[in-house]
Amino acid sequence: MDKRPIGVFDSGFGGLTVLSELVSVFPHEDFIYFGDTLRVPYGNKSAQEIIEYSSQISGWLVQQDVKAIVVACNTASCIALPSLKNEFSLKFFGMIDAGVQSVMQYQDLVGKDISRLGIIGTRNTILSRAHENALRTSGFLGEIYPVACPLFVPIIEEGVMDTYVWKSVINYYLSQMRDIGVSELLLSCTHYPILSENLSEYFEGKPQILNPNFMLTQEVSRFLIDENLVGRSDKSGQIRLCITGSIDSFRNFYHRFFDLPAIDIEIIVLRELESQI
Repeated sequence: MDKRPIGVFDSGFGGLTVLSELVSVFPHEDFIYFGDTLRVPYGNKSAQEIIEYSSQISGWLVQQDVKAIVVACNTASCIALPSLKNEFSLKFFGMIDAGVQSVMQYQDLVGKDISRLGIIGTRNTILSRAHENALRTSGFLGEIYPVACPLFVPIIEEGVMDTYVWKSVINYYLSQMRDIGVSELLLSCTHYPILSENLSEYFEGKPQILNPNFMLTQEVSRFLIDENLVGRSDKSGQIRLCITGSIDSFRNFYHRFFDLPAIDIEIIVLRELESQI
């Protein structure tokens, strides 16, 4: 038994979709969630900034004695994960492999190759071509249509969920993808599962929406079992929420979208993070 917590970090609120999945599968594990809400979004930051921020947060989580770190941000997974693995000896999990596995497993499940796959994410995630390259390496043969949707994250972070607003914004970015007729849609940003209903309605339910969070949770599960790091089993785990920005906006978002315990939220000042590197 290993009672140390699992660290999870994201640029803001989106990683809560990953945390929610993890908590549902590991109700007895402790978690520390870090949302860098003061510096969100990462999707329009330079690679150097993203690596620096990710290193700061990971260093802080290591100081909290976590047993593994989930990079619950596709942008950070694309750009910073390789350097994090070199910098720290801890086990890291990223979103790219989980996304690729979601696509390949879905093909196996339905028994046929995907012909037209849409991928949506932040500008940095899409420009990195990380998902495309990993998919091709894994043997994916279908057409790939990647589209950056840079307004999605800031609108979600503002808590705007008005149907008319989202229909207009989704149409602005994805009308061509809809016209092409993609058969599956990979969500390559952890904020985007919040939009699953809006996206399904816009596409009239035609593309199968692939959410990598489930596959990532399965990766974590195998690691904990294989390395004998499964935590307590006698009581519910604890969740520690840490952010760099406004507590009120985070609390409102947290309780609006997630059926997780009502707990205190801690502010971590940037000065404390900057001391990690």
